[in-house]
Amino acid sequence: ATVEDLVHGDTIELLRMAYKAHGLSVDEPLESEAQEQLVIKTYLLFFLLPWTQEAQGNGTALKEFFPEVPDAYPGWGDTVLWVEDLKASIKHRNLGEHSPFENKVEYFRQ
Repeated sequence: ATVEDLVHGDTIELLRMAYKAHGLSVDEPLESEAQEQLVIKTYLLFFLLPWTQEAQGNGTALKEFFPEVPDAYPGWGDTVLWVEDLKASIKHRNLGEHSPFENKVEYFRQ
């Protein structure tokens, strides 16, 4: 296995743990923006503060810990903001993929 494969595997495992911590299935789409935010923040928490993975069976404890995360990881706010910016830019870039007018624009350029 390459280093890339190992990192990818670890990343997927952390994401699965984040879903499981809140009783969510990785096989079903998330139902709301709030669930998406919860999974993202939990993933970041597990990645940046690995000792928090011990609470993966207690989603309530994780949620209660979120306000205290900046004390344990001073860059938390900036990191969450960076992830939100990244997520927004990816959504913006993918807007054309779901536009019913995407093919029509190309038609009028001809």
